[in-house]
Formats: sequence, C-alpha cells, structure tokens
Amino acid sequence: MPKTRKRQLNGRQQLFVGYYCEGPTKGNITQSMVKAGYTYKYADKQGTSQLGKIGISKAITARKAVIADKEEITIEVLDRNFADVYQECRAHNDRVNALRCMENQSKHVGYYEQDNRQRGSELPKLTAEEEAIIRSNAIKLTNRRIA
Repeated sequence: MPKTRKRQLNGRQQLFVGYYCEGPTKGNITQSMVKAGYTYKYADKQGTSQLGKIGISKAITARKAVIADKEEITIEVLDRNFADVYQECRAHNDRVNALRCMENQSKHVGYYEQDNRQRGSELPKLTAEEEAIIRSNAIKLTNRRIA
C-alpha cells in the first residue's frame, strides 16, 4: 500500500493564504500572490489554480474559520446585517442596492441552488429535429446581423 504524504505549504503559499484572507489584498488572488512574492505574470495566469490546490484551499478555509471566530461572525450576525442593510436601502429608496442585498441573502441561504436543481429535472430533452430548427434559426439571426 503506497504511503500518502501530507504536503506542507511552502513559505510563499503560506503568505498567499494570509494575504488572501486578510488585509488590503483580501479576496484578490493576483494581488495576494504578488504580495506573497510571486511575479505578476505568474500570479495573473496561475492564480486561480492556486485556489484549486487542496492544501491551499484547506488552509484558506481554516484561516477564514479562525478569523470568523475572532470577529464573532455567525450566521445570525450575517442575517441581521443583511436585514439591516436591506431596510436602510429601502428607507433611502435605493432599489438597486436593496435588490443586491436580497440577491446575496438568497445566495447565502441556498435559494438559487435549490431553484436550479428543481428546474434541471423538469427540462425536457430536445429531439434532433428541434435542435436542427434552433441551429437553423441561430444561423439566420447571425447572417442578418452580419449583413
């Protein structure tokens, strides 16, 4: 049976996790990588793949949990904040940001995931004839725009 070895994060990866989770580069992959010592060119092209590495993603999750505990951020606090911001936006007749607040709250509670799963099971499969008609119409529309 082959031995599995836990790989430790190297120094730059540890710095990246720290910068990505806190400070002025929080949430910005490229800037966090540059601040951690990677070149801009590498960070710009390979930044997203860094988040896909299991060790880094686990470290980010653990770091965010520590930060949330330290700041005492809980689901209840987030829910209250969403409600407060929403009410403030409504009071100032700021419909755009009120809608954004509602959308973010909906994402937070998983509304869209549930909605997408429900819709996905109800969609019928297209027949070959229906697909051909759709393709034909798409080509006609494209040709009209070009002409």
